[in-house]
Amino acid sequence: MNHGRLTHLLLAAMQNLFCWAMSMQQTLQSPQMTALFTSFGTHQCQHGIMLPYAVIETKTGKAVGMTTFMNIDAPHRRLEIGSTWFRKSVQRSAINTECKMMLLTYAFEELDCIAVEFRTHILNH
Repeated sequence: MNHGRLTHLLLAAMQNLFCWAMSMQQTLQSPQMTALFTSFGTHQCQHGIMLPYAVIETKTGKAVGMTTFMNIDAPHRRLEIGSTWFRKSVQRSAINTECKMMLLTYAFEELDCIAVEFRTHILNH
């Protein structure tokens, strides 16, 4: 993920710290935490365990959230969609629905998955 996208994501996350804390299980309180989060994500991606996506709002071109293919089990053609969060200003809009439809289409039609699960946190509401 390039620096500009990361900056937009951080700004979106800081707009709604509760949402960020729920989905990431921590808040970005320092450059060290940002580096740790980025390093963890890079490690997971390199090992084929997760694939995060920045969610870009088409009318502004800015990142407004993030969602992830996670717990990828390629041999069994299964994965989960989760660790999703959005900037408060786009929550409860069509963006999440459109995003999930794109992810499901890609998982089933391009990755040839036979099972896709949604991973949510107990505190989601």
